[in-house]
Amino acid sequence: MTFDTGCTAGSEPKLTSPLYDTFEEADLLSAIPIFGAWLTVHLLGLNPAPFSVPDFCVNPPTGDLPTAADWLKLAFPPLAAVTGTYTRIGNQIKAWKFYDLCQCSAPGGGTCSSIAVPWTSLTNLGDPGDQRNFGITVTALGTGRAVYGAEVYINDTTHINRLILWDSTTTTSLRQKNVSSLASGRQHILFDTPYNLSNGESVTLAFSHEGTQLYYSWGSNAAPASDSQVSYSAWKENSDYSFCPTGSRTYKGPMNPLVCSGGPPFPDTYPVTPPPDADLPTDSPEPPSPVTCSTDQDICDALQTISRKIDVVKLQVDLIQRQHVPFQYQLGTVHSGLTGTGEFSVSAILGLVVSVTDVPSTWGKTGDTPSRYIPALAALQEGDDQGFENWKLVHYLEETFFEAHATSTLIRYNVKPNVEITVTELLAVP
Repeated sequence: MTFDTGCTAGSEPKLTSPLYDTFEEADLLSAIPIFGAWLTVHLLGLNPAPFSVPDFCVNPPTGDLPTAADWLKLAFPPLAAVTGTYTRIGNQIKAWKFYDLCQCSAPGGGTCSSIAVPWTSLTNLGDPGDQRNFGITVTALGTGRAVYGAEVYINDTTHINRLILWDSTTTTSLRQKNVSSLASGRQHILFDTPYNLSNGESVTLAFSHEGTQLYYSWGSNAAPASDSQVSYSAWKENSDYSFCPTGSRTYKGPMNPLVCSGGPPFPDTYPVTPPPDADLPTDSPEPPSPVTCSTDQDICDALQTISRKIDVVKLQVDLIQRQHVPFQYQLGTVHSGLTGTGEFSVSAILGLVVSVTDVPSTWGKTGDTPSRYIPALAALQEGDDQGFENWKLVHYLEETFFEAHATSTLIRYNVKPNVEITVTELLAVP
């Protein structure tokens, strides 16, 4: 599954977004709270360097999002690495960052109804002396039309204005929007959700204004000409906003129904669809509850437990260091006067020092210093009751071997005729 932004006309930075941003460990904790503390930005292939937010928002992140199996693979890092788990989790973080920084660009406005009367032709007819509720009936000319609201003329900013959509047949209220403190003059009032019209459906859009109200007119009460969206009926009125206006009105009320096809009347940005939550496995164990410390004794107990665990780890690290990467050694048991073939026992050795104490004068050697004797003067094998490693050949009068294993318990030797050697064990320093 990939990330779908839900944007139909591209995407752009939010007005509150910075010009540059970065991926940080805090982003991991926000997007994947359970696993975020175990992962790093580098591990997920996210560049920690600052990036351009406008460039990032123009190009939504792509790539597969993690599955439930990916979270289980985190327990086996090599498997997670070779199967793309870290990359998919990184895609999840990018998707959440995109949702946080970006928004969908405004699509083009739809094609809307329009009454061919200019707003500059309004005439003030004075105060009618009571509450008035005026409206106009429209009939949809085709499918795909929706009533979004209306353009109206406001003459007073201190009272409630009501825009109500009525079913012209049953006089049932379909939508209502109450607004107040609007500036006087031409205003747009939109319903919270548009009302979708079926072909040939008739509805009445009505507007009322509480308190002092002035009559404004667009002219004599004649139905506007039809356009591509709707056909119009003459304006209606009554004195109670709670009923659909049905009485005849003597002038055109300053209201333009916003019936549109192909989108809303005004282009506007809208939020990005958030990425799906991490598809976590349902049968995985819950993480352990955090330790709480409510008293000084709780803290002391916790520190003591931590100290004991650290001591155990230190002992293990010291053992590994001394046996596998020693920085010094000490001499152990000396096995002298070795000739012919045989073996001796050892324990936890780091290596062996071999000294040749007797070599026939006729033995072949190089002219180097020290001389290399050819053929080898002796050979050693290390091993245990299960078997032995390959021979280590002795070519010099003094030679040290550090390739020994701490698990070896036996040293086997094979000394050439008329040659005698001494072998000294090398041990770790306690």
